[in-house]
This record gives sequence, C-alpha cells and structure tokens, in this order.
Amino acid sequence: MVFVQPFAIDFRYETEHVIAFCSGHPEYEAVEAFIARRSTRGPRIRAILTRHDMSQVDHINEGEVVRERRAIDPTRETYHAPIAFEQTTAGALRDSVLRFSSYKGETIVLELVAAFAADPAFGGLTDPQGHAPDVLPVMWRSASAVAARATRVTIDDVPYPIPVFVETADLVGMKAFYTRGFAVGIVRTRGVELDLVAAPAEMTVGQRWSYRQGGRRVDYEIAEREGDRVVIRRTPGKSETIHAHVSDDGLRIGRITLASGSETSSTLSVDFDPFLPAPAR
Repeated sequence: MVFVQPFAIDFRYETEHVIAFCSGHPEYEAVEAFIARRSTRGPRIRAILTRHDMSQVDHINEGEVVRERRAIDPTRETYHAPIAFEQTTAGALRDSVLRFSSYKGETIVLELVAAFAADPAFGGLTDPQGHAPDVLPVMWRSASAVAARATRVTIDDVPYPIPVFVETADLVGMKAFYTRGFAVGIVRTRGVELDLVAAPAEMTVGQRWSYRQGGRRVDYEIAEREGDRVVIRRTPGKSETIHAHVSDDGLRIGRITLASGSETSSTLSVDFDPFLPAPAR
C-alpha cells in the first residue's frame, strides 16, 4: 500500500525570541534570534538576518545543527557562527543583548530593552510580515513585550534607526519585541525527493515504509492498529505521528502531530477534515 506524508514540517518550542526592525541599511531590514535554553548545557541559538527582498540567512551556534539543516533544506542559507546572548533583569523587566558575526563578517549587535514585562495579553498568533516567503510559518507567542526607545541595532558599529511601533500618552514602543515562549512550526513548500526502499507486505503493527532522502534513511512504522484506524510514527526520534484510516484506495491521513524538537515539551497538531485523499498509485 502506498504511503506518503506529504508535508515537510519542522516544529520547535523556543524559550525566548528577540527581533528588531531597522531602517537605512542597504541590505537588511530585521535582526532576530530564537533562543532554546537547555538544562545541561548552553542555549542553542538561531540568529536570522532578513533582507529587503524578504529572504533570510540563518546563523546557528552549533555546527552539527547547521549540517543537519543544510541536508534537510539546501536552499536555505545557513551558516555556523559563535553567538552571544546575554540578559540582565531589573525588577520584572529584562534587557537582552545579542551579538554575532554575520556570514559576511559583519558585527551584528541588537540591544533590546523591554518597555514592560512580557505579557500573555500581547502573545498569540504572529504575522510573519512576509519574511521567508518560500515557507509557511505557523507561530504562537506565549507572552511578549514591545521594546523601549533605548533599544539599538548596530552593524559594524553603525547604528540603524528602529521605527516607532506604537505611541500613546504613557508609552512609546519601538518596532522591536521580546517574547518568552515561542512555538514555531515551519511548513517547507519546496519539493522533496524520497526514494522508496521498502514497503510493508501487510498492514500490521511493526511493519514499516523505508525511504532514502539525501543520503539519510527515513522510516515510518505502524505503531498501532484498531480496525481501519492506524497510527504511524516516523523513526528515528518518533517526533512525528500520523493518524490515518485504511481504505480500499490507500491510507487517508486525518491528523499529523509533531513533538517539539527542543527540550521544552510542546506539540503541533495539523488536522484534516475529513481527511487527506490517498496518494495516486
């Protein structure tokens, strides 16, 4: 029986996120970073530069992760870079400083001063502002805060102005934001080539489909079956689970769930009503 999970989805729940939009630079319009705190070692950090054409460049502080991401999506510009992220806290407020060297050797510094403590009232679904138009981001912020006037972006020691985002009698907030808790799902829209290596002879628990993708082996194993309902898990890792129905014309996917790739536990669920059509034979 043919089985294909047709969506290439990455999902991570990041501990923190900082971003600032800037004006006046000939190439970049935004600087940001996702920070994943870990209990036994330093944080994993992904810093991103967004160009005026909305394309993005990733900088990651772990070489192994860079190699993995390049293998998964060779079209995404991804580089290894030492990244420093420091914070100071005064009362309920948190100031963050991000420093890294860009893929072109530029010294990038974002000093973000939160105007108030991150608040769930300013969380929720996030508009990606057209960034990375070749993917579909699904993003949820747990709690956020707008930045104060003292926030700065410098590139090679040259400051670039940050626009005002909101101005009231009591607050001037810049177009820069601090977030505590950020769930990020990325649906990649480019085609992926999979070579089928093996398929199950029957639809029983323990049987699997094996594929080869860019030199890596990917398996989907039948973990549970009850009547016409099956649960299929991707291995290694078992972070991706597919709930499907067995029909005469193949497997019909009703739900795809992904566990966070970070240390923080979280789940992204994509549901189809009534289900995805079975792939053509």
